[in-house]
Amino acid sequence: DSAEPSAAKGEAHDAYVDLGGVLIDLAANHIRRDDHDKASLLLKRCAFMLQRAYRPSRPAQASLLNVSGLLAAARGQHAEAFERQQAAFALLCKPSAASAPTWWSHAVMAASVSALLAQGNAHAGAKLATMALASVPPDEADARTVCIATSNAACAAVAVLRAESLMGTSDRPAVSA
Repeated sequence: DSAEPSAAKGEAHDAYVDLGGVLIDLAANHIRRDDHDKASLLLKRCAFMLQRAYRPSRPAQASLLNVSGLLAAARGQHAEAFERQQAAFALLCKPSAASAPTWWSHAVMAASVSALLAQGNAHAGAKLATMALASVPPDEADARTVCIATSNAACAAVAVLRAESLMGTSDRPAVSA
């Protein structure tokens, strides 16, 4: 086996993490296609793969939680989605996840904000989005990070405006945009 010389030196490549990543991607595609049962099976298989990994991968575990949260949101379970997104964010904040791109954290925060908005918590969503945007350094090189954080904050601000306008117009018919 070609991996044995590397393994003997303690440099073993962990195919379980790679397979887990593929399963996560496949699950995300099934969620997008509204095949939630297939996505759920793939995520369970991924969890098994990541548990068997020789070296645990915090970014892979965070990705599993993130996509599990997306599945919960797709099923209308927004409180569960928020919990999973926050657990993913907590993993990405650990030093052992330093290899994950910055935009991953912002993508997880965007999903968290979306879950809050879906639960009717526009102000909490806006606060979380504003905090995420404030955490982007002025010299951030990755455009994805800036785009995700900026659009996330804008969407949350619009949700707050909408919520406030609906609260103040209970005696008038709502104007559709």
